[in-house]
Amino acid sequence: MHDVMHGVLGLYNYWIVIILMMTGFYTVIARPNLVKKIIGLFIFQTSVFILFISMAKIEGGTAPIISEGARIYSNPLVKALASTPIRYPTS
Repeated sequence: MHDVMHGVLGLYNYWIVIILMMTGFYTVIARPNLVKKIIGLFIFQTSVFILFISMAKIEGGTAPIISEGARIYSNPLVKALASTPIRYPTS
């Protein structure tokens, strides 16, 4: 029983993603106000970013630059995909 609880609680980042995703989804579905719907979409989008970035993290992984002694590399594509939809004002 202890191993099961440690395994479930060890994935706390996925629990945070689920809570944020469901909060954003509920806000979009349940609120008639357009501003609240947009805020719900932002919350949902943030939860997807957290999911992508947490899946890309590899224990003991380094940047994908070939060097002496590095055997495990983290995938930079996920972080690039997560930062793509961030828009900056053009004013």
